[in-house]
Amino acid sequence: MCIVKKELKLRRRAPKFIPTELTETQQETRKETCEDNLQTLCSSPDPEQFVNSIVTGDETWLNTCEQDTKQQSSVWLPPNAPHPKKALRIPGNKKVMLTLFCDAKGVILMDWLQLKEKIDSTRYVETLSKLKENLHQKRPDLWKDRDFLLHHDNTSPHTSFETTKKIQKWGLSLLPHPPNSPDLVPCNFGFFPKLKVALRGKRFATVADLKLEVCKILLSWDSSVFANIMHDLVLHWQKCAAAEGAYFEGNNIVVDPLFELTNHASDTDSDSQD
Repeated sequence: MCIVKKELKLRRRAPKFIPTELTETQQETRKETCEDNLQTLCSSPDPEQFVNSIVTGDETWLNTCEQDTKQQSSVWLPPNAPHPKKALRIPGNKKVMLTLFCDAKGVILMDWLQLKEKIDSTRYVETLSKLKENLHQKRPDLWKDRDFLLHHDNTSPHTSFETTKKIQKWGLSLLPHPPNSPDLVPCNFGFFPKLKVALRGKRFATVADLKLEVCKILLSWDSSVFANIMHDLVLHWQKCAAAEGAYFEGNNIVVDPLFELTNHASDTDSDSQD
């Protein structure tokens, strides 16, 4: 161990968990898509407006009792006190799926999956129909001119023939998104981790109580929270391109940000790994 540590100067490092093992082709696709999006942004007459025109969405499971992190569960103990224990499984814990759509101004749609429902093409088209109505009410200028970019990942309900046909029928434009890229979805690296941190340690008697609390939390966020996370998407594009398409979370990649953020949204990245 003396040779390993002092002479070879080796350090023991835990593996970094990644969504999947990327092939060279997949990395190249991620890099090219991010570079194309950055080029479109920089060539836009108003880059700020380009970011503000993105409407992004994704799904996540929420529990009636979100576990605390190890740090949140830590307690002060006297010497020789027994180590505290905490069960991973919580009796009576229920979950519900939320589909969230946001832009740089705030929440546009919160759509809840009903009991025994599943996300398929038909159900996702229903969600997009609700998004259409909410855009018409909350963002009339964007909907009138179709002056926005719809952004979601490449899961099968999002890319199915039925979904694609409906998006084309409504005359909507999609923001290019590479496959195997949850790190390039604002909901995954920003909105959902921040929401789940706020829910941790709370217990809800019913799913209905959980839904009310989620609505309360999301609607309490200042518009700067949404703006920062949407601008952070651009930073993630930059880091992905600089990493040659590889997953960049946890790597020391330095890029020159295109936007100044008031409260950097990427500090929630670590929470997404819990």
